[in-house]
Amino acid sequence: MGRSKSHNKSYITKTEWIYDFGGKKDGEKKNAFRPLPFYCCSLSLQHLDDPMSNENGNLFDLVYLVPFIKKYGKDPITNKSATMKDYFPITFSKNENDEYHCPILNKVFTDFTHIVCIKTTGNVYSYEAVNKLNIEAKNWFDLLSDKPFTKNDIITIQDPVNRVNKNNISNFHFVKEGIDFSKSYDQNSTITTNDNNNSNNNNNNNEDNENVITNEATSRIFKEMKEKGILLSEKEKEKALKDKLEKQQKEEEQEKKLMTEEEKKKIMFEKFKKEKQEKEEAIKKHAVQAPSFTSTGFTKKQFEEEHPSLTPGKKTKKKGYLQLKTNLGDLNIQLHCDLAPKACENFLALSEKGYYNGVTFHRLIKNFMIQGGDPTGTGSGGQSIWGKPFKDEFSPLLKYNERGLLCMANSGTNTNGSQFFITLRSDLPHLERKHTIFGKVVGGLEVLKTMEMVKTNESDDRPNHTIKINAINIFENPFNSLDEEQFEEKLKQEKKEREKKQLPQQIDKDIEGNQISSWYSNPTPQQKVINPSKDVGKYLPTSANTTATTSLGKRLNDLPPPKNNSLKESLIQEQLQKKSKTTGSFGNFSNW
Repeated sequence: MGRSKSHNKSYITKTEWIYDFGGKKDGEKKNAFRPLPFYCCSLSLQHLDDPMSNENGNLFDLVYLVPFIKKYGKDPITNKSATMKDYFPITFSKNENDEYHCPILNKVFTDFTHIVCIKTTGNVYSYEAVNKLNIEAKNWFDLLSDKPFTKNDIITIQDPVNRVNKNNISNFHFVKEGIDFSKSYDQNSTITTNDNNNSNNNNNNNEDNENVITNEATSRIFKEMKEKGILLSEKEKEKALKDKLEKQQKEEEQEKKLMTEEEKKKIMFEKFKKEKQEKEEAIKKHAVQAPSFTSTGFTKKQFEEEHPSLTPGKKTKKKGYLQLKTNLGDLNIQLHCDLAPKACENFLALSEKGYYNGVTFHRLIKNFMIQGGDPTGTGSGGQSIWGKPFKDEFSPLLKYNERGLLCMANSGTNTNGSQFFITLRSDLPHLERKHTIFGKVVGGLEVLKTMEMVKTNESDDRPNHTIKINAINIFENPFNSLDEEQFEEKLKQEKKEREKKQLPQQIDKDIEGNQISSWYSNPTPQQKVINPSKDVGKYLPTSANTTATTSLGKRLNDLPPPKNNSLKESLIQEQLQKKSKTTGSFGNFSNW
């Protein structure tokens, strides 16, 4: 058994002596200081939208900084004379969870992370990444944009060691002086530049623009502010409201003009295609491999995109259909684009290109297969549509269990090109997981039988009579309408989601209407109505309590009671007497 710990100590601790007994003073409180977070504006103390920084690493929001510099011409923190030239925009990176992080190390920034930015580019990193990849390696190029910079261009935004002194709000000049910057922001008039077009505005705003030195940098900043919709005067706000209302009216008028659902669907489809392209471009941008800490890793310049022949096939749920026109007849073929997309895409693309036109079947083995697809006619030529061989595709739903299967010919694993063969028998288990099945003959099996009857050369299995592909007619190529298929699936999913949301509401309405939910949602005592009859039907409600009766039930109730049938009663009694009689024969257990 362990000893019980006692809380009654015969001594006092150091903290008790300082704060409770010896060094304790009346009215003394612990310091509850909390520095300003790195993601907040030093002027508005709110979350940053368009962050700007200076050489001291103080962050400001562009919306609040410009009016302050315009009115006072001084830095709000240090009270030193300043212009917009002394500030530069910075860029924070965010992860999937919308958290600020280092784009190189992918570490999330906290209140105790050493954060720096590069003055020439404005990109923000953790000091650990810059120290290892730039300072120690003497690599004075930005880690994202590869722009050159110097050691003096490394600006510290947050230092855990000096965090209390730097981000102490009580040390800010505008806080000490009690300057209400919000008034200067609200009453601010239009900021103008030296452009000839804005000369009239300059005359009206000379008093407000005394502290703003208009040059290329400030004019660019003001232009960006206007593009982002940051308004600096009441006139601009009124104009913006009018423009917004006019734009909404125009959009409403255009929507009214679109009377048919087909036109609306077309507009939605165009938007879907545009969003899809933007997503694909964004994926390509972010798919570049990041620089490695070791010398053996790939750099961005060394990294190359994967060849199209190695990428997975395009996903579709539809089948493809085409007609193979030969000199002996036509073969109608169904392609399994949903199960072997890469092989089907290759075959359809080559067919559209006219690659197989005039190509002969160079090999025929009776009761096995007929092979073609080689433009040279030797059996060793032919390329895929991508110029390189592509991978095999196997599915448990496709097996060599029927005649007329369309398969890829190859010289080994993942060496598919343009050559193909058609099976002439149903059981070929030795070809499983060696050759890709991507289609089958669904029409013209008698033509296939005619091909099989052609005599061949015994040495190389070449047909003595030429069997040639004249042309290929493509009836349906699902890869040409992938966007439409995905758009339709998206509409179906949205419709299902809407129905799921509407279903519980509809059920609640039905339950309220029928008062079925009284036993679980609004319980009320129900009186048991017992039928006066002593039969099984005594638990059923009487005709007075029922809401309605059928016409058949009314007619049955109106019928007179049945008359006693003497013959029927005598037969029943005789049958009962026979059963009650006991016999001595084996198997009679009636007396038990």
